[in-house]
Amino acid sequence: MVRMKIKALFVAPYAAMKNLIEECRYEENEIDLDIKIGNLQEGVVLAKKAEAQGYDVIISRGGTAKLIGEAVGIPVIDVHVSGYDMLRVFTLANDLPRKKAIVGFPTITLGAKAIIDLLDIPIDIFTIDDESETEPLLSRLKQEGYQLIIGDVVTFETASRLGLLGILLQSGREAIFDSFKEAKMVARWMLNNKLEIERLKALLHVTAKDFMLLSHNGDIVYEQWTTFHSRPIKEIPLILDTNQDDASGKEITYIKDNNGETLKLIKTKITTTESLYLFCQFSHLKINPASEVSMKVNVLAPPLIIHQSEAMNACLTMIDRCLFHTRFILHGKRGTEKELIAQYIHYHKTHG
Repeated sequence: MVRMKIKALFVAPYAAMKNLIEECRYEENEIDLDIKIGNLQEGVVLAKKAEAQGYDVIISRGGTAKLIGEAVGIPVIDVHVSGYDMLRVFTLANDLPRKKAIVGFPTITLGAKAIIDLLDIPIDIFTIDDESETEPLLSRLKQEGYQLIIGDVVTFETASRLGLLGILLQSGREAIFDSFKEAKMVARWMLNNKLEIERLKALLHVTAKDFMLLSHNGDIVYEQWTTFHSRPIKEIPLILDTNQDDASGKEITYIKDNNGETLKLIKTKITTTESLYLFCQFSHLKINPASEVSMKVNVLAPPLIIHQSEAMNACLTMIDRCLFHTRFILHGKRGTEKELIAQYIHYHKTHG
């Protein structure tokens, strides 16, 4: 079996990073890599196009990676700024006799604080959670006498525009290769999950016909129709109500399809660790119109029969012994709950 390459898009937030990625890509033979330059919302636009084109994974950095992760449904790998990358910049900044600050998203400032505290470098740290916070913060820092600002692309560009000296925190080769490694691991995991889902769908195609899988609020998770040309019912809420309490978790009902014909519907509750689902199987019901009314009788759960007398114990024991029979005749005066006994027989004979 030939292993297919992973299709990945690298969204570089600044031009200089693209050149480094180009150098590193030639040492990676398992990823079919495309490289685009786009910071923040520009990167989001590129990522959405890549998702629509069937890319397996997207790699980016910092705030751009954060925004992309919120906008697309495929894995997004964040290229971290390594401790070595930070140390190189902080050492350079420490030699400059100016009031200094680091401004960036938590992915940068958390790691920076650990290094600064360890080396006792006099650089103040300010964390932002959104791009819009950058300019007001840098304007305030300028008024407070800060002259050197260290950060990612948006911080660097804003500092330069405000007349401050900016130093861009760049990711080195080690961080690029780490992102390649993580991208391969995540993409392979996603591929295995996708294959497992395809196997389960193939199994359902063979073993189950004409069904819908509904979430607890009625959303259709999956559906498959083989003998029906299309979904036979229009109103999903009509089939959501389920009251079965038996061990099998099944309920059999009879409903009308879009054409007014009677369908048999078997509903089964499926409980997972995270949610509750309803598995609904449909089938045509071929009955005579005269018998249709009696076929609509539905016993959702074993009827509650409270009994202590020897006579009723003997009655239920006899019923349990005779369930293999196909016809039953019940004698009793009006009000003696013959219908309840009929439901009891029906439920236990058909297992709900």
